[in-house]
Amino acid sequence: NKKILVIGAMGSLGTALNSFFNIYNIESSITNIDIGYNQIENINNIFIDITNSNSIKTLIQEINPDFIFHFAADKHAPAGERTPDSTININIEGTKNILSAIKNSKSKLILSV
Repeated sequence: NKKILVIGAMGSLGTALNSFFNIYNIESSITNIDIGYNQIENINNIFIDITNSNSIKTLIQEINPDFIFHFAADKHAPAGERTPDSTININIEGTKNILSAIKNSKSKLILSV
């Protein structure tokens, strides 16, 4: 039984992955993290901001996942143009925080930003 962490679980890719897990009855300990407020039933949901390096590092250390799917991103061009600092912070700094947090862990990262 593998531990899986899905970052950006409420977006299009995270939602599709969770549907895949449900359809094929993949038995794993799945934790979803997102900045939003929606929850996915029958799964551990945690709301966290990946731009907070201490929070993401602590969470990954506590969960100690086997696999991390990183789908968190600001991917909408109009929003990115209106708020480029926020987009850079989420897409680049957030990803750097995740990479830093798993640097000395057993976790395998599957990245799709």
